[in-house]
Amino acid sequence: MAKQIQQKIFNKTGVYARAGIGENKVIAKLCCVMIAKKVEGGVFHLKKEKLYKHIGHKPVRDMWGIGSRIEKHLWKMGIRTI
Repeated sequence: MAKQIQQKIFNKTGVYARAGIGENKVIAKLCCVMIAKKVEGGVFHLKKEKLYKHIGHKPVRDMWGIGSRIEKHLWKMGIRTI
């Protein structure tokens, strides 16, 4: 389904789209922003049990929506990875 949507977007706009697929919106968004844009085809399905393998070890600053102020706050709390 994601490939079909990508093709429709490309046909109508000429723009390549990517898709992150996950068990909830947060996982899907992380998948799209951090993984799907780097894989051939631009589609990646991330299951909860594979979270750490793909993104759990990355620094919090790599997560979308985390700016320098929130990163400093998370560091003070001892949170350094996603």
